[in-house]
Amino acid sequence: MLVMMRYRFSGGPAGRQGYERFAKWTPSEGFEIKAGWTSASNDGGFLLLDVVDVATLLEFSAKFKDLNDELEITPVVELGEGASIAMKAYAWVDSLS
Repeated sequence: MLVMMRYRFSGGPAGRQGYERFAKWTPSEGFEIKAGWTSASNDGGFLLLDVVDVATLLEFSAKFKDLNDELEITPVVELGEGASIAMKAYAWVDSLS
């Protein structure tokens, strides 16, 4: 399952502590960071994650939650696949008329 995570540090030393903790962290089985970005304001960033299940995602987020004011987690699909799924759904809706 692909998910996009937006994290925002709580301020003060949280950003530095987050990066230090991340440098020592090792992903568990079934968890992969596909891509990651740090915001230009250095107050957080974004991670594109591939996880096997929600429990694996919870394990990761719990290790860093205390350093963040916000963790927004959104399941996502790749754009081509998402467009295809949406078009099939729109066709179904249109067929109801």
